[in-house]
Amino acid sequence: MSRRSIFFALSLVVACGPAAPAVDAAGPSDAGTDAVRTTDTSVHVDANDTCDVSPAPSGLPAMTGAFVILDADAGSPIPMQTGGDPTGVWRMDHVTIYTSPESAGMYDPATSSIGGTAWIVATATGLRLELALDLTLHTNIAGTIVRHQVTDVRGTYTATGDMLSVVPECFAPAPTTAGATFDTRFTAGATDGTLVLTTSGMLGELTIVLTGSRMAS
Repeated sequence: MSRRSIFFALSLVVACGPAAPAVDAAGPSDAGTDAVRTTDTSVHVDANDTCDVSPAPSGLPAMTGAFVILDADAGSPIPMQTGGDPTGVWRMDHVTIYTSPESAGMYDPATSSIGGTAWIVATATGLRLELALDLTLHTNIAGTIVRHQVTDVRGTYTATGDMLSVVPECFAPAPTTAGATFDTRFTAGATDGTLVLTTSGMLGELTIVLTGSRMAS
């Protein structure tokens, strides 16, 4: 599985020269260096390239979220995905970022927070999404990092088993690899859905789980 997530801009928020692009509100244009410079609580917003994903669905909920440090001896709490039919309008309402056991002592998950809004619209072959994250990360490496980042993606996709593969037509902020396919595992039930993506960053391997619901047509 490719570690290039469809949520490419997420890769730098907790990344410091990421091994693979994925979750960081800093955006790929920083190449991860901004996480080192940001040691105060001022809000940072990166300039985005243009990617029109309108219209946005109405009635988006404010996402709740949490950071969780995995326990090497407790087994994995990350849910297995089962695939399904992703077509429809999805409103994401919760995000969890799981970090590796090696990240213990690198940051404080209890005082760190993540929220914002996220939505996905999938037709038979087309997909557009917007992810707007508000993140506060209290680290022992780079101080307190506060970010707001909007990521827009529009493109085509294929769904095979529990894997959703997206070929972007436009991506803002723009990824550094042109023509890439971005893969994420997913479950699309009758009413509820989940995306699970994995990447690497300053806190080691990260698994990001987004959950939400399919809007009534």
